[in-house]
Amino acid sequence: MIKRILVTRPESQSGPLIKAIAAQGDCPIALPLLVIEAIDGDSPAIELQAIIDKVINLANYQHVIFISTNAVQFSWRWIDQYWPQLPVQQTWYAIGRATAAEIENLDVDVQQSGISMNSEALLSHPLLQQLSSQRVLIVRGQGGREHLKAQLQHRGAQVDYCEVYKRQAVVHKKGILEKMLIDGIDILTLSSAETIQRLLDQAMMDSKQGEILQIPVIVPGRRLFKVATELGFKHIIEAENAGLQAMLKAITTTTKTINS
Repeated sequence: MIKRILVTRPESQSGPLIKAIAAQGDCPIALPLLVIEAIDGDSPAIELQAIIDKVINLANYQHVIFISTNAVQFSWRWIDQYWPQLPVQQTWYAIGRATAAEIENLDVDVQQSGISMNSEALLSHPLLQQLSSQRVLIVRGQGGREHLKAQLQHRGAQVDYCEVYKRQAVVHKKGILEKMLIDGIDILTLSSAETIQRLLDQAMMDSKQGEILQIPVIVPGRRLFKVATELGFKHIIEAENAGLQAMLKAITTTTKTINS
């Protein structure tokens, strides 16, 4: 039986999951809840200068951590501009296989987080245990969790952010989610705490929070499982990580459970 699966990733990132869901015979429903915007020439001067300052001083950091593929893509235009030949004494890290692949495509050796593909997994890396007097640069978007920075500081590191993009909420017109619910939604996929909250905000516009909370939801990792539980979702499936294969595996398992 064909299942209708809501995909809430930003439009620029949802293509592979949408195609994979369709390829396995189910029906993907796109409802992007965030849009990713680079900090570029149209951004405030103070934001641009903050990036330039960190990139110019790149050689002063012993560890450089990229949070996402967006962090790699939006920072490399700056790094390439100021460092046509990269400094040689850094260790480069990626959270998630897709992020690591982006860095490897630039012919840079990269250390990866573990199977969970999150900050907690990266923090278990042997090279990030003893950091006294070492400097770490975290390349990310504006806002987000402080856990990684706090833990690295606890281990003795001086930690700075280089924030190269921002996430903006996508607010859909009233009634769009209600129509989707009428047509049918069998499974929700949510990949961040922000998208979980954004979906509930969108549902509130149509007075449909109660219905949304009853639909099986797939989230990557234990932390988001707890977030979804605290926000009232009743049927939560924990994917191993946010990668495409892990999400598809969770979708397949959920579909079998619904059909049984």
